[in-house]
Amino acid sequence: AATPCSGYPASPVGQANFFNAVKTAIQNAGGAGVFWWEPTWVGTPGNGWDPADINGTGSGWDNQAVFDFNFRFNPNISWNP
Repeated sequence: AATPCSGYPASPVGQANFFNAVKTAIQNAGGAGVFWWEPTWVGTPGNGWDPADINGTGSGWDNQAVFDFNFRFNPNISWNP
């Protein structure tokens, strides 16, 4: 089973806290922005993401996007330059 990053639970708030930590580190280093690889990807049944269940729905870790399984944006995430 996959394990969340230390200090960041696998939850919308944990995801937002991780995003905010990355954002803060980038801003403190003088960076101008963040490129979050495929933040809109939401796992769908039969997508074959999980090799152990290639024809099924995958796993609880399928949705690692900034949207939930109902395509709603995580309201805990924001960018304030």
